This record gives sequence, structure tokens and C-alpha cells, in this order.
Amino acid sequence: DNAFQAVTIAFGVRNFSYLEKGLQQVYRILVPGGRFGILEFALPDRGRFRRFYRWYLTWVLPRLGALFSRGYAYQYLPESIRRFPVPADFLNLLGSIGFTRVDTERFLGGTVRIYCGRK
Repeated sequence: DNAFQAVTIAFGVRNFSYLEKGLQQVYRILVPGGRFGILEFALPDRGRFRRFYRWYLTWVLPRLGALFSRGYAYQYLPESIRRFPVPADFLNLLGSIGFTRVDTERFLGGTVRIYCGRK
């Protein structure tokens, strides 16, 4: 408890078996004032690019994965991105756990997001 100044997770939070419980554990191990940073895949939040990206995740990525590898990871990846909470809901979840100064910033057309918070 209260052991770390910062915790960062890149492309892993979406894979937590129990999202809320996992985030509560991160909160538990941070010192008061400690920082939490998450880099995670996301669905773009608007328009044509969102539709194109969903099409790419559903039809193109799994087929490319099957062509060059065993493919399961490339079937799992799109599904895990679709299941992850939308940014507003994820920020609310972080706040409900106790994180303060929660914020998000989008990159690469919204396909990647950084989430930040403090204990």
C-alpha cells in the first residue's frame, strides 16, 4: 500500500479481467499525490474515420493476422478495443475509484488515448 510515486500501463488496462478491481489495486499502491498514466487503444469518437476504423478492425486486421500468424491475437484485439469503455465512462470510473485530476488526450485520430489521474 502507498508504495509507488507513479504507475504507467501501456496497452494493458483493456486486458484486465476485472477492470474496476484492477484500477482499485493501482489506486491502493500509489502514494497520496501519486500519478497514474495509461496508454490505450480506442475507437475514434466521430464520423467517417470511426466507421472506417471499425471496418478495418472487423474485416482487415483479423485477416492480415491470420495470413501472417495464428490470428487469435488479431481477433482478440478488435474485440477488446470495442469492449473498452468510451472515454467519458472511463474517466467517470477513474473518478469513482478516487482518482482526481483525471483527463484524457487523443492521438492518431482517436485510435490511441492517454488517460491520466492522481491519487
